[in-house]
Amino acid sequence: MERMVIMDMDMGKKYLAKGMAVALAVVMALSAFAPMPAYAASKKMAVEVKGPKKGVKLSGTKLAVHVKKPVRLVVKYGSRDVSAKASYESSKPGVVSVSKNGRLSVKKNGRAAVTVKYKGTAKKVTVTVSKHKWKAHRASKVINGIRYRCGCGEMLPDIEEKYCKECQVSYVFGYLGLCQCKRMEHYDNCTSEKPYKQVKCKKKVKYTDYYQCSCGMRKAGEPEPKDEY
Repeated sequence: MERMVIMDMDMGKKYLAKGMAVALAVVMALSAFAPMPAYAASKKMAVEVKGPKKGVKLSGTKLAVHVKKPVRLVVKYGSRDVSAKASYESSKPGVVSVSKNGRLSVKKNGRAAVTVKYKGTAKKVTVTVSKHKWKAHRASKVINGIRYRCGCGEMLPDIEEKYCKECQVSYVFGYLGLCQCKRMEHYDNCTSEKPYKQVKCKKKVKYTDYYQCSCGMRKAGEPEPKDEY
């Protein structure tokens, strides 16, 4: 009888050990699918730029620099600013050099890769130094203008703002980037011998009011068109 009790106790211990092992395995399996703690998820390095608001543009890991003003890289690890503790290295110091504090110094036009490292994490920023790429911004304005009416009664076509090889050879307008081919075509096909007349009218004139670069910089364009009378 005493022996059977001892055997039952031994079996109970075995079942208890197996039950604890199964419970531990279930807990470990569930923990694998549990969300990461907030502090672990925030441990991600990001690189930002501090400097002039215009003339510098950061898109992802590509940095375009069109000015020679001071530009500084700001390194964040989670929510902390670790710029002073990070290390920096430029692949082409002759194009753009970088100080131990992340300050970029532009040397000449070109492209260089700046590698930022902190706590075993590295991030590469491609820096392109170049001139502005200006794009014309077109506007229009209504002015008091003058058009010309042919002797036949029809309004003559306006002189167009475009470069025309034929006008450059035949007319002085061609050297100004203007084309009067449509007007001359009317003259060639018109049989009226009456002279043309000036007619006052409202005209919508297009012009370039400014030029803008993708980095945000602007420069002045053409002055606003003035009334012709």
